[in-house]
Amino acid sequence: MTGRVHVEPIDVTFELGDGDSLMAAAQRAGYWWPTLCNGNAQCARCVVRVVDGAGLAPPTANELTALREVRWHGGPEDPAERLACQLRMAPSSSAHDDHGAAEVHKRGVRRLD
Repeated sequence: MTGRVHVEPIDVTFELGDGDSLMAAAQRAGYWWPTLCNGNAQCARCVVRVVDGAGLAPPTANELTALREVRWHGGPEDPAERLACQLRMAPSSSAHDDHGAAEVHKRGVRRLD
């Protein structure tokens, strides 16, 4: 594992392996994550607000393009917004505390029955 991301308000922590996106890790753990494009960085429905970005890799060009075109619409950019389908841990990150190396806020994430 390269790190963990804690998600509020659902109060759950996902472990991300090398190359895992937050959304993929959540789905693998049995959680539904809001999306229309299924993780292709086209809809921006998976957007999260980063509360603590410790250990996160910087946004990719694809992520920034989607945020600029779909989410920000040419308005002011918000560095606290990231796409869960693209959000990954930095390669050298590791986290061992209960709340993870990073914390994000995303409403609508829920456990699948």
